[in-house]
Amino acid sequence: MIRAALALVLALFPFAAAADPLVVRGDRLFVAADVAGHPVEALLDSAAELSFIDRARAAEWKLGAAEAVTARGSGGEQDAGLIRNVTITALGVTLSQATVGVTDLSDVGARLLGRRLDVILGHDLFAEARLAIDIEGGTIARQERTAPVSGIELPVSGHDGIDSIPVRIAGKTVQADFDLGNGGGPLISKALVAALGLQPVGLEPGGGIGGAISTEIYYLPELELGGVRFPRLRARLDPHGNAGPLNIGVSLLRRFLIVTDLGQRKIWLAPRPRG
Repeated sequence: MIRAALALVLALFPFAAAADPLVVRGDRLFVAADVAGHPVEALLDSAAELSFIDRARAAEWKLGAAEAVTARGSGGEQDAGLIRNVTITALGVTLSQATVGVTDLSDVGARLLGRRLDVILGHDLFAEARLAIDIEGGTIARQERTAPVSGIELPVSGHDGIDSIPVRIAGKTVQADFDLGNGGGPLISKALVAALGLQPVGLEPGGGIGGAISTEIYYLPELELGGVRFPRLRARLDPHGNAGPLNIGVSLLRRFLIVTDLGQRKIWLAPRPRG
């Protein structure tokens, strides 16, 4: 079984550069990064339109004045700022003129991670490079865009700066947001709840940027993603309409070897051997 798993990893990631460590805590993913010369551990969030830096850290690092904006997250809205021309390096990728969001990440860090959160690496990193990701194996690597890739190729579409891929649920194809920052299980929209005729089975705490919220819980009919079937999944309602019909995160995606190329609108998934 170990040999079979290794063979599949090599088949999917044949020309990846030397892999970087991917730190996995629960269903949250972290990598080493550098922001304007300051080394830091950053949370990965492919569905964050921008990378974010904690306001206190941005002031400490003297990143410059911020333009006032409002950040919208899974918990609602929160005051934020934008700082332009920030240099971020991670996974062998350098974003030399990145526009970053600046907001107070202390609540998100304490509530979701139980620790300080300084940086969230968002969609800009994923759009810049092809990345080979093995969540269970704890590795992530930049891959040449000309390299062949195994696995099921899924077309990427999008809404409001969030990328989505097709899944099958209750015999129908729907779009599911691809969200490596989602560590809390699938999210489902009110419209899809109504279309499937689902009934709530309870409440569960949730929320990210924007604060803590309580969300209704539903059980989904069988969902098929990348050739893998997931029966009777628990899903949380997206009360703010931030997501598409569905939003899938690390709890499902860790079952796959993943290659993302959001700049070229492609994602490949290969079921990871179990055992």
